[in-house]
Amino acid sequence: MYDQWKKTLLFNEQYRNFTGRSYLSNYLREPSKHFMWPAEYFGQEHWVTTRETHFETLPTLEEVEPIMSTGQDRILREDDPRMLQEYRVKDTAVMNMTLRVLSCAPRVFEIPNFLSPAEVQHILELAGGIELSESLTGDAAGKVKESNSPDETSRRKTRTSFNSWVPRERSVVVDAIYRRSADLIRIDESLLRSRAKTEYPDKPTKKTIA
Repeated sequence: MYDQWKKTLLFNEQYRNFTGRSYLSNYLREPSKHFMWPAEYFGQEHWVTTRETHFETLPTLEEVEPIMSTGQDRILREDDPRMLQEYRVKDTAVMNMTLRVLSCAPRVFEIPNFLSPAEVQHILELAGGIELSESLTGDAAGKVKESNSPDETSRRKTRTSFNSWVPRERSVVVDAIYRRSADLIRIDESLLRSRAKTEYPDKPTKKTIA
C-alpha cells in the first residue's frame, strides 16, 4: 500500500504539471465537520431512531400547502407532537432505521424502507409539476461558470444531465422527510434549511447544506 501511494503521489505531481489540475479528488480537502457513519466492512449495520414516522396516507391538498414559517419558528422539540400525526402509522411513536454498508470507499449505505409508498407517490406528484433544467457546474468557490465558448460547450456535452429540486418547504410531508434524514445522519435539522441569525451563529452562511 505504501509503494502504491508513493506512485499515486508521483503521478499526481506529473498530472498537475501537465494539466494544471490535481489528479487526487481529495487533494487538500478538509476533514468532515459533521458526523459520518463508519463503513468498515461490507454488510456492517447501524441503527438509528426517529420520531418522524411514515405517512400511511396523504393529507388533503389544503393540509399540504407550502410552509411559510422560517428560522426558529420551524423548530420542533423532542417532546412536541409531529405534524399531521393522524396520517402517519398508527400507534407508533418511533421509527427504526437501518443503514447497511454496501461499499466502504466510497461509503455507500442502503436504508431499507426509508420512504413509505405514500411518501414516494407524494414526491412523484410534486416533481411531475417541476420542469427539468440542465445541471450546472461550479468552480471551487461554488460559483456557476458561464461560458459560450466552443471549448466550454464541448466540455459540457461530455457531462450532461437534467435535474430538478423539490424544496423542503413545498409541503409538510417533504419537511418531515428532511427531518427524518437529519435524524438518520445525526445532524441538527436546521442545517437542512435556511436558518435565523441566532441559529449556529458560527456558521459562515445561513443557507442549507443539503
